[in-house]
Amino acid sequence: MIAQKGRLSKLIDANCPHPDHPALVCHNGPVLTYAALRQLRRDTQTFLQSLVRPWERVALISSDPRLLLPMLLAVTETAVCVPLDPAMDSQYYQDQMQLLGVDWVLCEASLDSALES
Repeated sequence: MIAQKGRLSKLIDANCPHPDHPALVCHNGPVLTYAALRQLRRDTQTFLQSLVRPWERVALISSDPRLLLPMLLAVTETAVCVPLDPAMDSQYYQDQMQLLGVDWVLCEASLDSALES
């Protein structure tokens, strides 16, 4: 299935014709170009569309700003996005996911242990 662009992705594409320009500059130095942003969004959304239905809730947990923006775009253009604070403990995640009816979790590998507890 081809990943369909949402309004935010279309806005990003329309306002930056130069893919090698910085899209996101993090406070600690890493830079995400528009080309990388587009590719990460497309790859994440394509993966999600193979598993997730549009009405399902996807918890998004990331402390990496280079991943957060493309993941946020991909999730909001595919399903219902439930962003959660990456600094919280496993009890918080369990409580929030139950309260919000989360169907799927998209997170960094480093957070797997906090979610499994």
